[in-house]
Amino acid sequence: MHLRTLRPDFVHSRPSALAIVLSGVFLVLTAEAGVSRTPITLAVAEFRAKAPRPGGNLNSSKPTPTFDPYINAASREHGVSHELIRAIIQTESEFDHRAVSSRGACGLMQLMPGTARRFGVVDCFDARENILAGTRYLKLLLTRYDGSVSLSIAAYNAGEGAVARHGGIPPYRQTQAYVRKVIALLAQGSDTRPGRRFATT
Repeated sequence: MHLRTLRPDFVHSRPSALAIVLSGVFLVLTAEAGVSRTPITLAVAEFRAKAPRPGGNLNSSKPTPTFDPYINAASREHGVSHELIRAIIQTESEFDHRAVSSRGACGLMQLMPGTARRFGVVDCFDARENILAGTRYLKLLLTRYDGSVSLSIAAYNAGEGAVARHGGIPPYRQTQAYVRKVIALLAQGSDTRPGRRFATT
């Protein structure tokens, strides 16, 4: 049967194979270009947006179990309270092991490049390395300031030189807020209290 003998309504009621292929290609291209989003792609995007980032819940001062072994090992090795380590991590990065500050501090404990080099850190974003180095620095500060938590965390934030120049917690608004936040987090801990002097041995 020749095409010209078919009824017009029949010709237009059945799409050709070529039309089907072209329609498929068009849908793929528009999806990749972001022109159209199907319910499935929207659901995937929503799931990814809600999925927690590696390292912890941003609304909690407690880390996920992923970092617990590193925190506890660093606490035992350097004689620094695991609650203090957690409080510093929460305040510094909210347990985001990929965090980078505008000044270049990186990782969970927001190590400055100089501090990372000082303690032999190879990969600042490696959770174990970052926590061990940050805890070593905290131990050094606690020893220097005779176990004073407030002076140690002030120096962790503003630097040892700033604490020395001002003879105590520097009068910087950001540093004072930082100290208050860490102390408040320590107050929530089960084995720490504000003002407590931690053992340094």
